[in-house]
Amino acid sequence: MTVAGRLRVPYASRFARAWPDGPPPDILPAASAQRRFFLIREVTGRNLVVPLSLTVRPGILDAETVRAALGRVVARHPALWCRVDEHRGVIVQARRPDPPCQVDEVTAGDDGQRTEAVRSAIARAERSDSGPVSARLIRGADADRLLFVFDHAVVDERSLRIFLSDFAAAADGQPRPVRPPSGWDEYRDAVRRHVDGESAAATPERLGYWVDRLRSVAARDTDDTGHQPGAPDTGSNVVPVDAVAVAPSLRPTLFPRLLAALHRALRDAGRPGPTSVGYAWGARGAGAEHLMGCFMNTTISVDEPDPAADPAAAWAPFLTRFWSDIEHAETPFDEVVLAVGDATRTGWSGNPDALLAFEDVSRRPVIRIRDTVAAEWLPPWLSPKAALGGTAQFDGAVVRPRLVHDPGRVPRSYATETAAAWRRRLHQVLPPERKGS
Repeated sequence: MTVAGRLRVPYASRFARAWPDGPPPDILPAASAQRRFFLIREVTGRNLVVPLSLTVRPGILDAETVRAALGRVVARHPALWCRVDEHRGVIVQARRPDPPCQVDEVTAGDDGQRTEAVRSAIARAERSDSGPVSARLIRGADADRLLFVFDHAVVDERSLRIFLSDFAAAADGQPRPVRPPSGWDEYRDAVRRHVDGESAAATPERLGYWVDRLRSVAARDTDDTGHQPGAPDTGSNVVPVDAVAVAPSLRPTLFPRLLAALHRALRDAGRPGPTSVGYAWGARGAGAEHLMGCFMNTTISVDEPDPAADPAAAWAPFLTRFWSDIEHAETPFDEVVLAVGDATRTGWSGNPDALLAFEDVSRRPVIRIRDTVAAEWLPPWLSPKAALGGTAQFDGAVVRPRLVHDPGRVPRSYATETAAAWRRRLHQVLPPERKGS
């Protein structure tokens, strides 16, 4: 039976049938996003990974210090002891007794060498089982850059913040206490609560909501961008977009505004409607706030209006649909994909036209290593999780968007055209603050 065929039975039932007397201690259920990532790995042969990098003063770290600090952080977080894999025909989190964590050191004298150092580290993690996290210390004349590459199946956005805090303490020689064996039990209980909540949200009514929302998307080939990939890129796959000022009053609706603008940019660049943009929904249950792990789900936004329509008139109905989607965001995405595919008889893959990730860094604490500030640094190469991926950081005053493209699926010219359209559309949905208001 194919992987898709096995998924026809709800996950909770499959997990219970595989271990009628309960799973062994080293096996935990997998959340919806983890199951999705596993299926992508099975189909493409590529792990989905998340890079995170810091700029530090030259010479304050060496590979051995990084290796020791990383080992202490891994020992503290049970999610980093796991690999998402298949056992008894069920996708699970399996505990590994000694998870690998590769650390190396390279020298990069210019931008081109730095880009290659980042790209090769990411490519290695994508192609191999390099463990839940690996690290590369990239030496430079003006600064050193520390690149971490995570298996996305064991981390979400909140996990990265927890990791940075713990790593900085460990690198300073102030490691937080390693959790006792009960730490695994705590993680197991949090995972079970999360998966149980997803199962409870997979009701016919909620799945039906998404079938209605995504029916039109499934009716067209979501993997066809209308463009042919060009020659492989030798430089960055990140296309910057000029920063846009954001009025403080717009912060509560900043993310849906970014989303609406990206939909319109896709249409401007020639993507036929309806357009679809996926994003992570990461609401964690009580008790999981301090745990690393993949406590998230994928949600897809759909936009069908005529892109020539007045943006001001289109904004209100778009926002109404967005809030309705959020009310249904906990419905497991892997079950949504199957329900849509079955209802439309399309075998829909679930792949959106683009993804959108958003970070509000305005309240993020300063990271210090060896009494110096370690600034986060956006690598010149990122691991694309879709043909196009939008990322945006908000610092409290301006939003800095970027577009990441997969050179194997779309050429840089298409990404550049979409990025330019995204900036134009952002100015329409992010009006400046009126004076005196």
